[in-house]
Amino acid sequence: EKTTDLIKMWGRITNNMEGANKSITTFNQNIELITQKIDSATVGPRIFQDIGGLWTPGSNTLVNEVFSLLKTNNIAKEINGYAQISPEIIVEKNPQIIITVNPKFFLDNQAYKNVSAVKTGNVYTIESNSLSVPGPRFPNGIREIATIVYPDIFDNVENK
Repeated sequence: EKTTDLIKMWGRITNNMEGANKSITTFNQNIELITQKIDSATVGPRIFQDIGGLWTPGSNTLVNEVFSLLKTNNIAKEINGYAQISPEIIVEKNPQIIITVNPKFFLDNQAYKNVSAVKTGNVYTIESNSLSVPGPRFPNGIREIATIVYPDIFDNVENK
């Protein structure tokens, strides 16, 4: 919701409310499409995102809102904001999906060999940087994670 407020603000600043309103409509349509697709899902998998050096988004972050929207269980939700997490907590929380900038760090490290995501090969890198800035492309990043979390549901969904 705050993202659409930012788009409106930039529309006012650039004196292009027509473009801003069009971006907001497209943004909302894409979020609604994602929400409809996962409506039947009850509880998604445990998920962990490593943005580098075991730094991760916890509660009060936009990425955690994305994880909530996708009905996943962010293993770092007890953390406020962004913080570094210990390998022991990752092992203890046993994520089913890991999103990281460096998959080899987890896949080649014996400390993580019994983590569900590592055992099943569910360690991914997000291709785009759509989630790094809250703006019109943000739903693309949400969809990218949704495709990882729910590949059977999102195999044929395209952003507008």
